[in-house]
Amino acid sequence: LGLADRLELKGLLARLLTFTTLGCIMVVDPPREVSIALALVVAALNTLYLGNLFCHFLSQVALRLSRQPRPMPSAGTTSLKRVVEQGERLLAELTHEVHEILVRLKLVVAEG
Repeated sequence: LGLADRLELKGLLARLLTFTTLGCIMVVDPPREVSIALALVVAALNTLYLGNLFCHFLSQVALRLSRQPRPMPSAGTTSLKRVVEQGERLLAELTHEVHEILVRLKLVVAEG
C-alpha cells in the first residue's frame, strides 16, 4: 500500500506542477527562452515520473515471475507414495479448517 501511495503522490505532484507551470506561462506570457526552459523542466519532470512508474512496473513483473510455482520433479525422483501422503495430509488439514469455519458460522448464526 505504501508503494502505491508514493507513486500516486508523485503523479499528483507531477500533474500539479505541469498545470501550474503551463497556466503561469499562458497568463504571464514570458519571453520565448523562459517559456522553452519551463517547458523543458516540465517535460523532464514528467519523463522522470513515467520512468519511475515504468521501473516499478518492471520490478513487480520480475517479482511475480520469480514467485511462479516451480515445475514438478521429473518422474522417478519423487515416489508416488510420498506425493499421495502429502496430498492426503493437505486434504485432512483443509477438511479440518472447513469444519472449524462451519462450527464458528453456526455459533454466529445461533447468537443472532
